[in-house]
Amino acid sequence: MYSLNDWFKTNVKYHVTGEKKFAVHLKPYQFNPLSFHSAAKMTAELLYGQHKNIYLAYSGGLDSEFILKTFIENGIPITPVIVLTPHNHIESCYAFRFCRRYSLTPVVLEYTEKQLLEAIYYNILLKVNHFAPTCACFIHMILVMKYAEKNNGVMLCGEHPVSDQGKNEFHSTLGNDMSFESGPFYYHALSEIAHPSAFYYHTLEIFYAILKELDYSVHVNDAKTKLFGLEYRPKIEQQNDAIYRDAIIKLGKESGKATELESKIELCDTFSFCRLMESKYINIAKF
Repeated sequence: MYSLNDWFKTNVKYHVTGEKKFAVHLKPYQFNPLSFHSAAKMTAELLYGQHKNIYLAYSGGLDSEFILKTFIENGIPITPVIVLTPHNHIESCYAFRFCRRYSLTPVVLEYTEKQLLEAIYYNILLKVNHFAPTCACFIHMILVMKYAEKNNGVMLCGEHPVSDQGKNEFHSTLGNDMSFESGPFYYHALSEIAHPSAFYYHTLEIFYAILKELDYSVHVNDAKTKLFGLEYRPKIEQQNDAIYRDAIIKLGKESGKATELESKIELCDTFSFCRLMESKYINIAKF
């Protein structure tokens, strides 16, 4: 994964080969705070300015749907790609419905359970020495990334710094912790192409805005629904996540490969990070 001005990067390419211990490097740049929707529009325009052929890994979840909505409502070209499996038909229904509403024709990549396990084995397990068991959950994005590369494009997805803690507990509220999911690390490590990958990490403007404007007093999906301006839907756990996670652990043990990379790197709580950003990196004079 890369970001604007390299404000966020990792050495994951060297970690997965066992050459270096995993590390994250943060180098924030000075920026003017924007509203969340303005920051999203700016980020989409910047991405299209850099890449004219963008393929969105579109699950039908709130995060990727907001990206698609931002692009199309601002007249910015993007191609949604839906990876259809035997286990994600419910979430995919949201994706197909949204595409019909906006007269979009998505690319549909259909995989059987066996084909997905084979994809995990050939695209992850055989290529890296250190991996997280949860990386199996990101295979859909990796498949979209490979499709994009074959079509001279780049992959974009909805990875974000918002904690999903309590997502399956009906009465929980959004936690204050911030995390970087490991998926984008793998996308960067498994390709020689600089995919922008995670929309919500690409600029500090969008990264800061989402952390500042979320309503932390409600459930995570209520908070996203309100901020994104989308129809509510529950957090839909794909049944295959546990299947693939267990399968890759078993394959890893059989091949003697390590599973050391954690599924997320917790840096600090959201409010502390935003105060740090305000004191050091926001250009108050122009706000």
